[in-house]
Amino acid sequence: MNETGVLGHFIRAFGKIVSMMQFNMYHHYTVDEHLIRAVGNIAAIERDEHADEHPLTTDVIKRLQDGAAVALLIDRPPLPSAVTVELFGRPFRASIAAAELARASGCALVGVAITRQPDGYQAKVLPEFVYDRRALGTRQGRHELTQQILRAFEPEIQQNPEQWFHFVPLWPEAGNGAP
Repeated sequence: MNETGVLGHFIRAFGKIVSMMQFNMYHHYTVDEHLIRAVGNIAAIERDEHADEHPLTTDVIKRLQDGAAVALLIDRPPLPSAVTVELFGRPFRASIAAAELARASGCALVGVAITRQPDGYQAKVLPEFVYDRRALGTRQGRHELTQQILRAFEPEIQQNPEQWFHFVPLWPEAGNGAP
């Protein structure tokens, strides 16, 4: 469906990402191929094909199927939609996706920090992010909410810096005050 353009015809936003490249060493596929593969992987996890490899993800998907709330994983943002916020007092390019979701749906936003413990995983639910949906009508409002979200995660990252991965070294110099 993708190769013939049918998918992009029915899902217009998908048509805009066909053959879009991400120029870094972490993305081996175009955006459309990456998305198709990700959906395929989620479908395989949903069918319990990877339960041994991904027990936490399998559990989350089962909970969603049983009516739990929607979970949103915020990945590295594409440059046009990223906003610069502060993280540990330094500039950081962050995804605005959660604020966009809140603007579009008015949903509750609740952060969850999941850390590996000696006996498995532990999830810590952060307080709900309170926002004025009308304020999210401006990019500045969405930027401010994104900053609020990142600020709420700073203590969690500080407690477990070795478990926080953002694909690239953010603070390569030793002893710079970052976690």
